Amino acid sequence: MTADAAAVDFIARLGSAMLGADYPVTIVKRTLSIVADRYELDCPVLVLPNFVQAGEGELTRVVNRDKPLRYDQTFPLGDLVQRAERGQVAPAEGWAELDRIHALPRRFPAWVSVLGCAVQSAAYALILQPTLVALVAAAGFGLLVGTLLQITGGNAGLRQLLPVVSAFLVTYIAFSLGRLLHMGHDSFRVLIPPLTFFLPGVAITLAVIESSTGHMVSGAARLTGGLLRLAQLALGIIIAIQLLGVTSDELTDAPVNT
Repeated sequence: MTADAAAVDFIARLGSAMLGADYPVTIVKRTLSIVADRYELDCPVLVLPNFVQAGEGELTRVVNRDKPLRYDQTFPLGDLVQRAERGQVAPAEGWAELDRIHALPRRFPAWVSVLGCAVQSAAYALILQPTLVALVAAAGFGLLVGTLLQITGGNAGLRQLLPVVSAFLVTYIAFSLGRLLHMGHDSFRVLIPPLTFFLPGVAITLAVIESSTGHMVSGAARLTGGLLRLAQLALGIIIAIQLLGVTSDELTDAPVNT
């Protein structure tokens, strides 16, 4: 492989990793252009939310968006990006560093992540007119969603269905237990905290950033993806409500602990 080909390969893969870490396409394109200049390459770059194309002619490389990076993996990636922009990374060295970043083990075992989901769910419940029953229920549903996240982590197909499945299970169990235990409107309030894990906040934020900077295709694609995620959550909730025959009174919030 020639030096130019190795450099183009690294540039394309670096962009793919940055997309996996949820960098806006504006920053990805700017970074790849700077890195290409450091290598003294004429390397046109096309960046969209799901792939990167670098180079032209026989040196054209197209790489799909990398798998999502964990939070702890984004820090060494950020260091690599800074070094690459300064011209301090050879293509082979950068490729090896990307391999190392992807191979980094999780900092904590899976059960810690599940407990973290329970804590986060309970924390969100604290700002939604909390009662003791609602806090306990939110933590329990957080454990459920956290377990589902761990089980489906290695299966991309199941992961795409997880928002619908989680919304359905949480809604169905919450209202079923609410009727059995006479929880009242707590059943309605505990729906939101465990489902916050699926809210497309990052996608919609990036959509606004990219649209406002002239990258309309990328912004529209991310916005559509975010709205689809919200539709998935709504679908799961609606299916459970229809199966249970939940009444409008049960779906009306009664202010408490405001």
